[in-house]
Amino acid sequence: MLLEVQESSGGVGSVSDQPVGSVRYLPAMTDDLGGATPYDFPRYYEEKDRRRALVNAMPGRNHQAHFENLNRAYAILEGNRQELELRFQSFVQSTQYAGNLSDEYKQELVRLFHNYLAAVGSLRDIQRTIHRKLWPEKDESNQDDGDGSNQKTIWEETVYQPKVQEYFSTDEFSFLQNLRNYTLHYSLPVPAGSTTLSWGQDRPLTHENRLLLRSSSLLKYKKWPGPAKRFLREQAERFEFHPIIERYAVAVEKFFHWFNAVVLEKLSPEHPDYISTATELEYWVGEYQIVVTWKQDQQGQVGLFAPPSEERNFRRELAELKQRRWAYGSRGWRIFTVTPDGEVDLLHGYTDPWGLPRRSPRIPTKVPANTPPDADTTSTLA
Repeated sequence: MLLEVQESSGGVGSVSDQPVGSVRYLPAMTDDLGGATPYDFPRYYEEKDRRRALVNAMPGRNHQAHFENLNRAYAILEGNRQELELRFQSFVQSTQYAGNLSDEYKQELVRLFHNYLAAVGSLRDIQRTIHRKLWPEKDESNQDDGDGSNQKTIWEETVYQPKVQEYFSTDEFSFLQNLRNYTLHYSLPVPAGSTTLSWGQDRPLTHENRLLLRSSSLLKYKKWPGPAKRFLREQAERFEFHPIIERYAVAVEKFFHWFNAVVLEKLSPEHPDYISTATELEYWVGEYQIVVTWKQDQQGQVGLFAPPSEERNFRRELAELKQRRWAYGSRGWRIFTVTPDGEVDLLHGYTDPWGLPRRSPRIPTKVPANTPPDADTTSTLA
């Protein structure tokens, strides 16, 4: 006895007479797969590869690389910040004394601090690369001294830079951003620990730990921009920099979401269409793959029944996959062709080969040249 999934093949809003994911047994497997054994399901794998190729050929697929690079850079930045935060807190929130801080702790703190500063610069560089590709028109009145690769674009000057000023124009942020150049070209800043104990007649003993930088040491570097230098001159000899990083992280997150939004708007509708269609494909693959796997697992088991527990698990998992796929829905998929005279026309018979809302996966076959417009040119996977 072989297993078949019963699916509805009605129109929009139609439902099967049997429950979603219901199964029944047939006396034999129909031989409609081109002579192949029913367990190989060659048409399913061919159709999956064909659909995946169609998705990968969509214009939005190339745009996805921009978001992948942005998300990767931000994930690295946020990961470095969290590691640095944990290192900070392991001393600041403890009852250790500054004099007991080990060299290993300080070295690891400097390493994590350096990684965070490098990630800040990397995210900024990636954003610059992306927006110069998407808005490439350059401001010819603003020439650089090199080959033009560093010449600012009109969008950069009129949109990007004003937004940077809105989020990062404070002196302390200028200091933090340029601290990367300080570490690359001058020295690594080594924070010093500080422990303060205080008590009083009506106050309990308090233990406060802080990590501090020396402003006089930092001011020895001669290439600080004006705002960063002004910030350092306004600080005490030893000042706490951890709160600066916390405030900067909030600004970076807001700016990151703003930048993602404008890039997404620029790449619409191609990129959202790609994401939607790729997601539909994965739901289709997931729903059908479980059936393929189940049938393949039954190979050689003709005349035997699967254990009831396995069959129940299969039904439950298949029903969940169907429900998720239908809950996501479909934006439709149509294939267009270009005629010899250059006109674009919908290819008859390819109105919606994705299987939504039609539940059974349907495979388009080759369309003969003289096929009538209303002819059915699809075949259903068994």
